[in-house]
Amino acid sequence: MDGQVVGLVVADEGETLEPEVIERALPPWLHFIAGAGAFDHLAISPLAGNPVVIQSTVGAGKTRQLADLLLRELGATPYALTLFSSRQTYEGALRKFEEVIAAIAPTGVPQPEWFTQAQRNAVARDGFLKEFGALDSEEVAELAGSQAENRRATAHRWQENGRIFSVPYSGRVVFPGFQFDPESGQPKPGVRSVLDALPPSLHGWQRALWWATPSDLLEWRRPVDMLDESPGEVVKAARAEADDWRAATGE
Repeated sequence: MDGQVVGLVVADEGETLEPEVIERALPPWLHFIAGAGAFDHLAISPLAGNPVVIQSTVGAGKTRQLADLLLRELGATPYALTLFSSRQTYEGALRKFEEVIAAIAPTGVPQPEWFTQAQRNAVARDGFLKEFGALDSEEVAELAGSQAENRRATAHRWQENGRIFSVPYSGRVVFPGFQFDPESGQPKPGVRSVLDALPPSLHGWQRALWWATPSDLLEWRRPVDMLDESPGEVVKAARAEADDWRAATGE
């Protein structure tokens, strides 16, 4: 059972891709390239969508080409397209994925509104980073022209001093791009004053999305849009947020 294995997770449009549907969609020559028994449908998967596993002994390049052709034939869009060296490797990765899900899953059964809110947050985070971009610690050092041997030191020091903030994203720590002056690579002067004014317990994505939320104190403009022209007004909005936070939480 060794050979190139590609795991496809096809976008779910409400239709299940049963094995016979896949077989009918493939032209005869595609079967010839893949070999008999090359297709296997997984009925149960921890991933969203319809998972399909293709196993082939024709090499990585042709196996990936095979996957691309399959998706085009089905008119489907993949959430994921991952090549594994063997089915054993694929199954091992799947087991680890299950373990991660079990470790981070909430102990109670989530209500439907919990899922709705989680989806909204995911969309908001993705939109935030698409609009403003983000840098990892090494990119921060490069932007600032740092010659330090430890490429992560600059971003770490600036964050410790309250000059910038970070958010977790896809297993990494990144720094939203609007905080930096594009010419000097340094943190914008107003950022620190705003961060100092915000509630201390407002962290990570709560803090990031505050910057992108219109405020009545800013005539319904977003703090991020006012940072360069009116940093003092943004600081006032941050202090008001801190007052509201203390009234609501008692902190």
